[in-house]
Amino acid sequence: MKAWPALAALLILAPPLPAHAEDPPGFADTPWGAARRDVVAKLVKDKCSWSVTIRKPEGDTIACYDYALGAVGSVLVNLEFVDDQFQRYTIVASNRRLPEFRAWVRQQFGEPTTIMQLTGEVATWDWPSGATALFRQHCLTSSEACFTLSAPPGRSSPSASRH
Repeated sequence: MKAWPALAALLILAPPLPAHAEDPPGFADTPWGAARRDVVAKLVKDKCSWSVTIRKPEGDTIACYDYALGAVGSVLVNLEFVDDQFQRYTIVASNRRLPEFRAWVRQQFGEPTTIMQLTGEVATWDWPSGATALFRQHCLTSSEACFTLSAPPGRSSPSASRH
């Protein structure tokens, strides 16, 4: 019977649980660390009405326009690469579709680790591997919301995700 107070204390003092026990696998069946050429062949050519590549010193971004995201509708997806390997993505949706976008994010990733109200909702997700996500009700402008998901540190190839 003396174990109950210790168990209750442990439950009260335990830190909040991460978003999910399993890491997010990447985007649209594209694993973290996938080669850019494979992402272009598998995702960009088939799912984007048009795209543009933005070259930066720290890595390149492929902006995929008019990607159909279920009930959310047409969105912009920025696919980010470091050393030609898929490392992060950002989905930008019109705030006219905010309820559908928020519902899609929660359906995919569960309840956030933290939620704050600043000039709009800001929510974060954290996974034990170090993968992180950020939802912002107001992204670059107040007319768009965005969700960014970053690969776990050191996740540089699809084979690394199987360890």
